[in-house]
Amino acid sequence: MGRTAPSALLLVATMLVGCAVAPSVDAGPGDAGPISLTLGTGAHDFTPIAEGDTLQLARGCQGLQHVWIALRATGIAPRGVHVQLSLSRVSDGAAVSAVFDTAITFSPDPSGAFDGLTGLMLVVPTPDVGLGMPLILRGDIADREGRTTAAMLDVTLAWGTEICGM
Repeated sequence: MGRTAPSALLLVATMLVGCAVAPSVDAGPGDAGPISLTLGTGAHDFTPIAEGDTLQLARGCQGLQHVWIALRATGIAPRGVHVQLSLSRVSDGAAVSAVFDTAITFSPDPSGAFDGLTGLMLVVPTPDVGLGMPLILRGDIADREGRTTAAMLDVTLAWGTEICGM
């Protein structure tokens, strides 16, 4: 066996790192096709979030504050989807939220067009580190079939009027 040149190993490592977060992965043969993820907001209903939107901080019942996040996905196996959500500052990448990281089942839309989730609480432990600043909302999903996708939006954060679910 011959030795691999260090530059070849560096090239392979660089290629692997560059492929670590793909925007979407096509489903396998016979499946629904590429998967997609749409980020939204809402405790009970889905409201899409557009680039530059302001997310409203809700004051929670246990003393913290959070942003309500809702998701819509297509092309996924909806049971036991691994979901990660986060908010970070554009300026330096510093975390503004706690990372939401769980496996959860998406509910099918009656139309069959997508599977969705509402009422996900993205906790913001120290709001002052992100209020009024340019932020990135990121969502990543991976279904039990190994299909993955991610979505990111530029947003800002402001205090809302909701207090403890009212």
